[in-house]
Amino acid sequence: METPQGSDSERLPETITARGRTRAVSRHAVRDTHTDITAEIIEFVLNNWVFRGICVDSQNRQGRVHWAFTTEHNEMIRVVVSMNDETIVTAHQDRTATRHWNAGSREYFESRCGNLEERDANSL
Repeated sequence: METPQGSDSERLPETITARGRTRAVSRHAVRDTHTDITAEIIEFVLNNWVFRGICVDSQNRQGRVHWAFTTEHNEMIRVVVSMNDETIVTAHQDRTATRHWNAGSREYFESRCGNLEERDANSL
């Protein structure tokens, strides 16, 4: 997975492969993903999520949200994938999730998403 050269808006590749699945990267993700979120970090989150569930955004669209803690940012990163699991919609640091993660509050994640799955971060 090579990150293309160019402006910040072109820094994510067209596809990212994680856990043997190649997903397209949406135009929204290319345009609006924070500049310090790289393809490698997105791949890490998709491979090492500790919480994952079905969430609804402010425009009533569903997506599968993956959260993982990264040492590069010292925060939780949220990656949203389309319901058909074919497109990475967006990715960003999630400071609210980080606060709840640090406080051991699973309830925050349960209130955000349905069908919540949790993995032991120590087993990854």
